[in-house]
Amino acid sequence: MTLLINRHRVLDLAVWLAPCLALTQTLGCTLVPFCDAVPDSQDCLVADGSGTGGDGDVDGSGDGDGDGDGSETGDGDGDHDQPPSIDVFTINGDEVVFLVEAAGGVALQVIASDPDGDLARVEFEADNQLLGSVSGAGPEFDLEWLLSGPEHNGQHTVTVTAYDAADNASAPVSLELGVSMPDGGTELDQWTYDGGLLDAVYDVAVSPDGDQVVLAGQTSTMNGSGQRVDRVVGQAWADKLELTSISASGVVWADGTFVVAGSEFANMEINTMLYAYDTAGAVSNQWLFDGSKPELGNPELSDLPSGLERDSSGRLYAIGTYTPQSGPLIGMKSSYMLAVTPNGDQEWLRWPTESPDIDGAVLLTELTVAPTGDLAAVGTNVTSGELWMSRWDADGLLLSELTLAEGSASEGHAIAAAKDGALVIGGGVETNGDLASWLRKVDANDAELWTAAPAQTGAGVTAAIAVDPWGEIVSVSTEGCDVGGGGLLVCELVARKYDADGTLMWTATWDAQTLSGPVNNLPGFDASVAIDRFGYIYVTAIVYTMNTGTDWWMRKLNP
Repeated sequence: MTLLINRHRVLDLAVWLAPCLALTQTLGCTLVPFCDAVPDSQDCLVADGSGTGGDGDVDGSGDGDGDGDGSETGDGDGDHDQPPSIDVFTINGDEVVFLVEAAGGVALQVIASDPDGDLARVEFEADNQLLGSVSGAGPEFDLEWLLSGPEHNGQHTVTVTAYDAADNASAPVSLELGVSMPDGGTELDQWTYDGGLLDAVYDVAVSPDGDQVVLAGQTSTMNGSGQRVDRVVGQAWADKLELTSISASGVVWADGTFVVAGSEFANMEINTMLYAYDTAGAVSNQWLFDGSKPELGNPELSDLPSGLERDSSGRLYAIGTYTPQSGPLIGMKSSYMLAVTPNGDQEWLRWPTESPDIDGAVLLTELTVAPTGDLAAVGTNVTSGELWMSRWDADGLLLSELTLAEGSASEGHAIAAAKDGALVIGGGVETNGDLASWLRKVDANDAELWTAAPAQTGAGVTAAIAVDPWGEIVSVSTEGCDVGGGGLLVCELVARKYDADGTLMWTATWDAQTLSGPVNNLPGFDASVAIDRFGYIYVTAIVYTMNTGTDWWMRKLNP
């Protein structure tokens, strides 16, 4: 017989040769070299002694101790420390070079296996940077890689590696991915509406994937004004007109459906109405609220919502205006803030303009919900003539406030929540009598991170802001406007994209048509912007044509 001896386990040469020397009289002795590969022959032995018998011992029992019971940690075949392998790797279902020409989710899929069945995870990298790690027993591992914007253009090497429970790694497998996206800010689609007289779009809401886009605003006829809501991407909208409401000022995505803030006109009063729509675009529920502050013996007759937001729990928040009929603010537009449960019940109602805890009379124009669930609002302190920003908790408690001391005067029109408690606020700053577009990012303590004040001619303000999934910021401004008629008219529209640190990435301008800026008696009723999870940008504005009226205007832009 021949005795196989694993020299990996015996380092001393004399000890290693001793069995052969002792047995030369009766046995043949073969010295078998150590190898790193996984063997299946008598040419070499692996480091753990698994060998051709499955365990490195002469009886081939299964775990190396000769008792035939197999290893406690392995599967009885002696390969419990063998690495897994990548069997298939595809990008968008393809195993060859792939080209991405539009922003979206790139589907990375791996099918892996492991000899001893303890597959643990697969790691995905692009250009040596970790994209993500997917855990599980397999065999399929899927990861979506979101690619958005021309800054990713070029060739990328995507590499995948599988690991078992002992952290043994497979041989990495790589595929080449080409990216060639269009310039940011270029138009992909557009929608307009002209009902004949005064038509205006005030807000846009988008499903996460961008497969549903809903616009909310108003349309006018000779008989008066009415609420108009339309789904311009997705199936046809059922209830486009709601003539008991004079206008829709806000719309939010609600996990498959939409909720709209409108203004019901009944019994010579205007009150805030929230409309819940079903998936077909038909009104499925509606909830009426009186946002004005009660006055003894002299109730307000109207309140008008100007903004709507929704948090991750489904709670709704609305802001709007009312006009006191008595007291120190008689005849002056004032703001309310309203919280509503997902079932349409009022949770709380606040009146910041008349709050004794706030110095001066503040008028809110825009609202946002942070990932933490806290609220933030921006507007103008009418008393001091300065931009005013505030933070509130989910129970309506004022947490902090910030007044902007810039220029001779300032006003707030836009706000959006960023990462780590940061906020991006925008509006206009007046210097030497000229009102100019202005943007600032502040940290969780309201300290300035950076400010953008782009050069422009004529009057203008930053009217809308949105932050994309990567922390990049899109602002929409009405600029080059004429001041008159109680607001900014005959404007051009400018969209700008900044990275998270405030560096300008691109600018898009529309000046072929004249557009309307903010109107003094309708705070918050101006341009709007939304971004889907792929980074596509949806901008709305109001086309203004002298002597003929206003129309809906919307554009979808590349990231």
